[in-house]
Amino acid sequence: QQYTLPTFVSKGGRIVLAYNGSYDDLKQQLYNALVRQVWETQLQDDNLEAQAKGTTKPTSKSSKNDIPDWYKEGAIRYLGNGWTITDEDMLRNSFMQNHFSSYQQVLAYEPKLAGLAFCYFLTERYMPTTVAQTFTQFKKKKSLTRVIRLVTKRTLDTLYNQCFNYYSLRFKTDTSVKQASAVSGFTMPHRKGIVRNILISPAQDQVAYVDYYNNTRTVYVYDTILHKTHKIVSYKLAPWIDDHSRDQYPLLQWHSGGQLFVAMPVKGKIQIRRYTTDGDLLETTKLFGVDGLTDMQPEDNNNFVLAAYRKGQGDLVRYNDLKEKYTPFTDDSWDDSYPVLTGTKNGGELYFVSDRPKKNGPRIYLIGVGYKKDTLYQGIYHLKAGQLQPVAIDSVNYVKWDKPVAIPNDELLVTHTKYGIERFAVLDPFTSKVTTLEPSRPYQYLSGPGQIAFYKSGKDSVSVSEEPLHDWMERTKITKSDTTSPWQLDYRKRALRQAKEDSILNKARDTTHTFLEQVLKAKPKKKKAAIKDSTDNSVIYDPKKTGAYILQLHSAYFTAKVNNDYFINRYQPYQSNQGEFKFPELGAMAQGGFTDVLENHHFTVAYRIPSATDGSLFFVKYENTTKKVDWGLSYFRDVETLQPDPNRNWVDENGNTYPNTAKVKTHYYELFFKDPINYDCAFGLETAVRQDATIFLATDKRSLDFAPYLSNWSITTLSYTMNKLHPTLPFLFKGIYVKAMVDGFKGFSQEGPALFGSTVDVAYHQPLYKYITLVTQVHAGYSAGQEKILYNLGGVDNNVTPRVDSSVHFAQNAPYAFQTLVTPFRGYYQNTLYGNEFLLLNADLYFPIFKTLIPIETPLPSINNLQLGILSDVATAQETWNTDPNNKWLLSYGLSARTSLAGYPLRVDVAWPNNGKPPVWYFSLNLQ
Repeated sequence: QQYTLPTFVSKGGRIVLAYNGSYDDLKQQLYNALVRQVWETQLQDDNLEAQAKGTTKPTSKSSKNDIPDWYKEGAIRYLGNGWTITDEDMLRNSFMQNHFSSYQQVLAYEPKLAGLAFCYFLTERYMPTTVAQTFTQFKKKKSLTRVIRLVTKRTLDTLYNQCFNYYSLRFKTDTSVKQASAVSGFTMPHRKGIVRNILISPAQDQVAYVDYYNNTRTVYVYDTILHKTHKIVSYKLAPWIDDHSRDQYPLLQWHSGGQLFVAMPVKGKIQIRRYTTDGDLLETTKLFGVDGLTDMQPEDNNNFVLAAYRKGQGDLVRYNDLKEKYTPFTDDSWDDSYPVLTGTKNGGELYFVSDRPKKNGPRIYLIGVGYKKDTLYQGIYHLKAGQLQPVAIDSVNYVKWDKPVAIPNDELLVTHTKYGIERFAVLDPFTSKVTTLEPSRPYQYLSGPGQIAFYKSGKDSVSVSEEPLHDWMERTKITKSDTTSPWQLDYRKRALRQAKEDSILNKARDTTHTFLEQVLKAKPKKKKAAIKDSTDNSVIYDPKKTGAYILQLHSAYFTAKVNNDYFINRYQPYQSNQGEFKFPELGAMAQGGFTDVLENHHFTVAYRIPSATDGSLFFVKYENTTKKVDWGLSYFRDVETLQPDPNRNWVDENGNTYPNTAKVKTHYYELFFKDPINYDCAFGLETAVRQDATIFLATDKRSLDFAPYLSNWSITTLSYTMNKLHPTLPFLFKGIYVKAMVDGFKGFSQEGPALFGSTVDVAYHQPLYKYITLVTQVHAGYSAGQEKILYNLGGVDNNVTPRVDSSVHFAQNAPYAFQTLVTPFRGYYQNTLYGNEFLLLNADLYFPIFKTLIPIETPLPSINNLQLGILSDVATAQETWNTDPNNKWLLSYGLSARTSLAGYPLRVDVAWPNNGKPPVWYFSLNLQ
């Protein structure tokens, strides 16, 4: 849940990218993903499969606890994409908005951006390879403080001071920044969080803004006259979105009548909602066929101009809500964004930002690959009557034109990074004249005709300043436009240094040919040499050369270990097992699997032999994850030795007592479906057929006459799961987990009984102090019908030493069809508490002793991850069908210790019952 998307590295080294239609974003994700893959695989930073399941378990000393997350993320981003103008502008913005006094405050405010800036400082202040050198040292299992000392010969605290002074002086002496405040304005309070987007209504009486806090985005409207704030809408972010500068939602736009349009994702679909300033929802427009938006301009209540990602490309379209129809302005492979409808001269005009090639411009050919690429020019483009013309373009790769806004006189107010910092510029589309203005941070929005507004976000308020647009333009006009920023100077130095290195390498490259090469290499013929461009033919698309995806399986994983897991649901037949719940025995387990390249089809095969070699377990499973709803098939076969209670009184239909030796064979066929509602929640449906046969072994002449006892059942299960657990330390989490299940059972025969059972499991994990975590759990169950389910409380999961109360004997005529074991209930033997309904409460307090109480670290992860715990269990159960129900409350308390050794989870519990009996010890292969 920390690194799942968009750069989660799965088994086999494959990478999942979240493609939003932008090739630039895709390239950036890919670079970061490749660096992250190298980082996590070579450093063995975390168990990746555990990350996907939300059970992170660091396996090496050089884990994220020793490498701070801010440095890890900063190094990955720096090695992947370097230090861009956007990054520098964001950091400059942070320094301008906040009066930092140390770099530790910068790290606390925006840790990942500050980590990226720290890596850039290291390369500029020391060596260009400093960040790569730290990675090499991390591979030797050293902490950040030790690595920094070895690489830079300075302490980490010294580097903090140097880095802070470096950026403070850099932004203070930046001659390209001459911030001029506006002349009037107001201040409005805001909720706790970070304010990023702010938009003033045309009437200048309402201010809409977006507040980011606790992984939640909320839209508020502030009334500048009544000085009141109204909440409009709020929604949770996906867990993998942690960089707010990269995700543009929600998009805000004011419209006539004081209405606010909000575009945001809802359950995987983009919606445009129209609200009043009081937060009343007036209308919802669902955009089907749209993967994402970068901008939204309402023309009226039913027509919108959208910069949308559709069919794998970013285009400008007009959408009519009544007809549900898209009319494209642009329809090509180039990314288009920030549409502006304006113009009184010569009719309506459409301007937008795009990366496009020039007509008859240069092309790059990759010979041997069959690929050609046009040189792209980034800038402002104009579209009218289907004719596309460039207005202002630039061929330098770091120059970006952005955020055009229509202003009076049919001009555009835009931002560009031509001088190494985001500056304002006034663009005349008809003459292509660009007038550069002073940069104004943090951001600008027009607050009415001829009015410019800026905002500055503080801790608990936002200051908005305004002045007439014409006055501001005259005051901020730049006369000397060739000023450069420190970032641009650094960029030119790096480019010059790289050019010199390339020149040296080219001169050192041996281009001479040996005699043998000249003999074997065919000389070009005149006819072949006369061909102007032989690569044109190789890059022409030919549908005959394409083929359908061919399913090819490869080995996904193979494991051999010892375990005693359940592999089907915990229900066991009551009659076939003669009233005895059989806990899985410890055995040697071999498990392997196959999957295709796209991981749409999963095949799993497993075989387990118990340690006593008195049975075996085998299952094969197929899972299809091609569509949103996953489905699969599984077959399970189990053979177990049944050793019934010798004091029982179970007889066959002739009244003969059953023998004491038998085997139970189980065949289980299942079809299952899983529908993920969102990232945290899912519905599941399982339908299965279960066949059990109790085969009595012949030990004497009397036992030869016993026929096998057969039972056939159909089982249907509907489940709901909500998993909002987030890992903090190994084995510890923060959040809530809920699972609810309803099971229906029906016998195959005509007289077969019908019954149902329902269970609910809720777990809440809350760190109290320095990762000392309180875990509370509630388990409840109820069954009814012609027959019922026997809920048997006692023990723990994956118990290696089961304890059973042999004084309890279940009757053959009890109205039970299935039985199950409810855990954890410590301090009492199995069978002490039972019934067809139950309630179980658990409270555990865990102390990671070497992370909190004793701040030392050993070379052994099993010692470092050792945790002690205090536990308390309380439960009750009763037989509602019994005229003399034996319902009672039982309480226990105790201690626990848990860790992992050689990849195996180990746990020891001891609990004292409240009835004065001796304590009960448990040893299990489970940490929960």
